Amino acid sequence: MGGFALNVRTDQLSADGRALRVSRQNLLWALRLIDRALVLYRPRDEIDHGYYGVARILNVEQDGAKSNFIWLELSDVAEFPKVVTLDELYGAVATNDTPFHTYSRAVRPVTPYELARLFSLPGVPNALGLYEETIQAKLISDQVDSWTLRKVRLHQRALRAELLRVYGPRCAFTDEVYTSLSSRLFETNVGHLISLEYGGPSIIQNTLPMTGTTNWHWDGGLISATNSGHILVSAQASSSTRRLFEAGRKIRFANSKYWPRAEFLEWHRDCIFEKGRQPGLQWSGLDPA
Repeated sequence: MGGFALNVRTDQLSADGRALRVSRQNLLWALRLIDRALVLYRPRDEIDHGYYGVARILNVEQDGAKSNFIWLELSDVAEFPKVVTLDELYGAVATNDTPFHTYSRAVRPVTPYELARLFSLPGVPNALGLYEETIQAKLISDQVDSWTLRKVRLHQRALRAELLRVYGPRCAFTDEVYTSLSSRLFETNVGHLISLEYGGPSIIQNTLPMTGTTNWHWDGGLISATNSGHILVSAQASSSTRRLFEAGRKIRFANSKYWPRAEFLEWHRDCIFEKGRQPGLQWSGLDPA
């Protein structure tokens, strides 16, 4: 079985060394590899270049400051006793070094042959435990989770990443943003205009970034929005809710490609706003995606 490698540029590591900033072009592979282990490689222009350990991708998050970059949160980092250079791996022969190039993609596949060579070197197998453990856990997980469920999970992660790229991490209704201690992770939810429980489509035009509190108010019918983006607050809302949400303030919608569809906003106003949750209700529209 082949695996994947992570090309690590030290100047893109976080201060605590627990996350790596990479180009957004790596997003799809990174999302697919969450909870999987990768071998770590420093490009040729780095000090001590070569394979130097393994780590697990714990989470993928949009870079709040740079829309073209994402953060890969790493865990279970296990370094080899010494860095393994390409010469040690392949011997003194000419090799195609394209996958190892400084400007190659951060997340790249590794052939079974390459992994076998790597983990046959003295001292390296001690770090193999994490890799084998992860592979076994993945195989067990694959037997339990259906392919459909895994595709849904991947789609949900990709949708959140796209939403944060388009809007940023701030709540569309309160303009608040809550971050982790590292400032790399955001509390921001994918707020569905027509909730998935009612059969709402899982597309960006049916979403806005919301805090957990905002999402609760939206799903509970305490707030809504006009087609042009002006915030509506229920007349039955408490004074604290009215203070939190400024009725009439206009939400900053994204450009027309991502603009929330009018039919989704209208359905929420007609069926949920000032009525609350409606168990058993189903959206009857066709998914326009």
